[in-house]
Amino acid sequence: MISMYDYKMVDLDFNLENTINENEVLKKNNRALGIILVVAVVALFGVVVANSVVKRLEEETKQRV
Repeated sequence: MISMYDYKMVDLDFNLENTINENEVLKKNNRALGIILVVAVVALFGVVVANSVVKRLEEETKQRV
């Protein structure tokens, strides 16, 4: 019987279990990076909104005085 190693489709030192484990680690890392990115974008958006609110309040107080 001909095996897949005869056709060189797979390296002789290929380990499927290690590859699956590495893929799972990469998925977890990507998920964590995605969460960090979302938190950073939301925080940045919050800072921009807070800054505009502060500027508007400062302008209103200057007009009152």
